Amino acid sequence: VKDRLLDLRFQDAVAPNCAELLGDVCRDMVTDIAAVAPDHMHITFSAPAVCFAGTGGNFGSVTIEISRHSDGVLKFEAGDDTIQPKYLCAQALRAFGGFVSTKELLFERATLAVNTERQLSVRHHGRDEDRDAAV
Repeated sequence: VKDRLLDLRFQDAVAPNCAELLGDVCRDMVTDIAAVAPDHMHITFSAPAVCFAGTGGNFGSVTIEISRHSDGVLKFEAGDDTIQPKYLCAQALRAFGGFVSTKELLFERATLAVNTERQLSVRHHGRDEDRDAAV
Protein backbone atom coordinates (compact mmCIF):
# COMPACT_ATOMS: atom_id res chain seq x y z
CA VAL A 1 0.00 0.00 0.00
CA LYS A 2 2.88 2.39 0.68
CA ASP A 3 4.24 1.98 -2.87
CA ARG A 4 1.05 3.00 -4.65
CA LEU A 5 -1.93 5.28 -4.19
CA LEU A 6 -5.09 3.88 -2.67
CA ASP A 7 -7.54 2.99 -5.43
CA LEU A 8 -11.14 2.90 -4.25
CA ARG A 9 -12.71 1.83 -7.56
CA PHE A 10 -14.06 -1.66 -6.91
CA GLN A 11 -14.58 -2.53 -10.59
CA ASP A 12 -10.89 -2.08 -11.47
CA ALA A 13 -9.90 -5.31 -9.68
CA VAL A 14 -11.10 -8.85 -10.32
CA ALA A 15 -13.77 -10.06 -7.88
CA PRO A 16 -13.35 -13.86 -7.69
CA ASN A 17 -15.42 -14.31 -4.51
CA CYS A 18 -19.14 -13.63 -4.54
CA ALA A 19 -22.19 -14.78 -2.61
CA GLU A 20 -25.85 -13.85 -2.72
CA LEU A 21 -27.58 -14.32 0.63
CA LEU A 22 -31.07 -13.78 1.96
CA GLY A 23 -31.42 -10.42 3.68
CA ASP A 24 -32.36 -11.85 7.08
CA VAL A 25 -29.33 -14.14 6.99
CA CYS A 26 -27.00 -11.18 6.37
CA ARG A 27 -28.51 -8.94 9.02
CA ASP A 28 -28.72 -11.61 11.73
CA MET A 29 -25.23 -12.94 11.08
CA VAL A 30 -23.48 -9.56 11.17
CA THR A 31 -25.50 -8.39 14.17
CA ASP A 32 -24.63 -11.57 16.12
CA ILE A 33 -20.92 -11.26 15.33
CA ALA A 34 -20.84 -7.57 16.31
CA ALA A 35 -22.57 -8.36 19.62
CA VAL A 36 -19.86 -10.84 20.66
CA ALA A 37 -16.75 -9.44 18.97
CA PRO A 38 -17.35 -5.78 18.08
CA ASP A 39 -13.91 -4.77 16.77
CA HIS A 40 -13.13 -6.51 13.47
CA MET A 41 -14.76 -8.94 11.07
CA HIS A 42 -12.92 -11.26 8.67
CA ILE A 43 -14.63 -12.67 5.56
CA THR A 44 -13.16 -15.81 3.99
CA PHE A 45 -14.46 -17.73 0.97
CA SER A 46 -13.56 -21.40 0.53
CA ALA A 47 -14.95 -24.09 -1.77
CA PRO A 48 -17.56 -25.40 0.69
CA ALA A 49 -18.58 -22.21 2.51
CA VAL A 50 -18.21 -18.53 3.28
CA CYS A 51 -16.90 -17.82 6.77
CA PHE A 52 -17.45 -14.67 8.84
CA ALA A 53 -15.27 -14.31 11.94
CA GLY A 54 -15.37 -11.58 14.55
CA THR A 55 -12.44 -10.66 16.77
CA GLY A 56 -11.57 -8.19 19.48
CA GLY A 57 -14.30 -8.61 22.04
CA ASN A 58 -14.29 -9.30 25.77
CA PHE A 59 -15.83 -12.71 25.10
CA GLY A 60 -13.16 -13.88 22.63
CA SER A 61 -13.87 -14.46 18.97
CA VAL A 62 -16.84 -15.85 17.08
CA THR A 63 -17.07 -17.64 13.72
CA ILE A 64 -20.15 -18.21 11.58
CA GLU A 65 -19.80 -20.45 8.54
CA ILE A 66 -22.52 -20.63 5.90
CA SER A 67 -22.39 -23.64 3.59
CA ARG A 68 -22.80 -23.00 -0.12
CA HIS A 69 -25.70 -25.48 -0.07
CA SER A 70 -27.53 -23.71 2.76
CA ASP A 71 -31.09 -22.45 2.27
CA GLY A 72 -29.88 -18.91 2.95
CA VAL A 73 -27.41 -18.95 0.04
CA LEU A 74 -28.88 -18.14 -3.38
CA LYS A 75 -25.62 -17.92 -5.34
CA PHE A 76 -22.03 -18.77 -4.45
CA GLU A 77 -18.67 -18.37 -6.23
CA ALA A 78 -15.37 -18.94 -4.41
CA GLY A 79 -12.47 -18.39 -6.77
CA ASP A 80 -9.63 -17.36 -4.44
CA ASP A 81 -9.42 -18.56 -0.84
CA THR A 82 -6.21 -16.61 -0.16
CA ILE A 83 -8.13 -13.32 0.02
CA GLN A 84 -9.01 -12.86 3.70
CA PRO A 85 -10.01 -9.24 4.26
CA LYS A 86 -10.61 -7.63 7.64
CA TYR A 87 -13.20 -4.89 8.19
CA LEU A 88 -14.39 -2.84 11.14
CA CYS A 89 -17.58 -4.36 12.56
CA ALA A 90 -19.31 -0.97 12.61
CA GLN A 91 -18.75 -0.60 8.86
CA ALA A 92 -19.92 -4.16 8.19
CA LEU A 93 -23.08 -3.49 10.21
CA ARG A 94 -23.88 -0.47 8.06
CA ALA A 95 -23.12 -2.33 4.82
CA PHE A 96 -25.29 -5.32 5.72
CA GLY A 97 -28.16 -3.29 7.19
CA GLY A 98 -27.56 -4.13 10.84
CA PHE A 99 -28.84 -0.77 12.11
CA VAL A 100 -32.12 -0.85 10.14
CA SER A 101 -35.15 -0.65 12.41
CA THR A 102 -38.02 0.06 10.02
CA LYS A 103 -39.47 -2.62 7.79
CA GLU A 104 -39.55 -0.33 4.73
CA LEU A 105 -35.73 -0.13 4.67
CA LEU A 106 -35.16 -3.90 4.86
CA PHE A 107 -33.91 -5.72 1.77
CA GLU A 108 -34.81 -9.22 0.63
CA ARG A 109 -31.38 -10.35 -0.50
CA ALA A 110 -27.83 -9.06 -0.63
CA THR A 111 -24.95 -9.76 -2.97
CA LEU A 112 -21.51 -9.49 -1.41
CA ALA A 113 -18.31 -9.59 -3.41
CA VAL A 114 -14.67 -9.36 -2.38
CA ASN A 115 -12.11 -8.38 -5.01
CA THR A 116 -8.38 -9.08 -5.21
CA GLU A 117 -7.65 -5.74 -3.48
CA ARG A 118 -9.67 -6.98 -0.45
CA GLN A 119 -12.43 -4.44 -1.08
CA LEU A 120 -15.97 -5.43 -0.10
CA SER A 121 -19.00 -4.62 -2.21
CA VAL A 122 -22.49 -5.19 -0.78
CA ARG A 123 -25.53 -4.65 -3.02
CA HIS A 124 -29.02 -4.75 -1.57
CA HIS A 125 -31.85 -6.10 -3.71
CA GLY A 126 -35.57 -5.64 -3.25
CA ARG A 127 -38.25 -8.16 -4.03
CA ASP A 128 -38.25 -9.83 -7.43
CA GLU A 129 -41.72 -10.80 -8.57
CA ASP A 130 -40.49 -13.87 -10.45
CA ARG A 131 -38.28 -15.25 -7.67
CA ASP A 132 -39.61 -17.09 -4.63
CA ALA A 133 -37.89 -16.25 -1.36
CA ALA A 134 -38.60 -17.24 2.20
CA VAL A 135 -37.59 -14.13 4.17
